[in-house]
Amino acid sequence: MLTFHSTVILVMESVPELTDNKSFSKACELIEIYVNIYFTVQAVVLISVYPSKKLYFSSVTNWIDLISILPFYCKLIAKEYLNAVTCTLFVVHDMLSVFPF
Repeated sequence: MLTFHSTVILVMESVPELTDNKSFSKACELIEIYVNIYFTVQAVVLISVYPSKKLYFSSVTNWIDLISILPFYCKLIAKEYLNAVTCTLFVVHDMLSVFPF
């Protein structure tokens, strides 16, 4: 359910009429922070309790979970140095290069 809400917020952030509203933008930012912290905690707990680290990292769905939180942290770390869109594109490129097409 949290993934659904996050997706709805992402779509709503693309509407120019809504993004002009400062309180809406701030609320979206806070929701994004909450969602990413939640998924980070979930990933850390799963990694720490999984019977085998090798088994955890051999699952494609676990890799998708980890890759999905990377843009958030990439934006945090590189905010001063890179444009957030460029950072997200790098992560998407890396994600696509993992899966052979």
